Amino acid sequence: MPETKIRRKLESRWVIARKITQGLSFIVFFLAVVFSRQNGLPANLVDFTIRLSPLAMLSHLFSSKTFLAGSALSLILLLSSLVV
Repeated sequence: MPETKIRRKLESRWVIARKITQGLSFIVFFLAVVFSRQNGLPANLVDFTIRLSPLAMLSHLFSSKTFLAGSALSLILLLSSLVV
């Protein structure tokens, strides 16, 4: 019985951490889009959030058999989403 309580606590911590991370990511993306419409942020900074697609990076990795160092952040995002 105590093992289930510990397991529930760990699961609830992961759920809380995931929700906080999703909320912060949404806020950053939303603010980048809003400020880009008012000519406040450079286009490269806003474009970075859209280009950061883990699945597009994986498809490029498998098709060309080359690993781009700039895509490492995208791979980290993909791996962290699989863990959570």
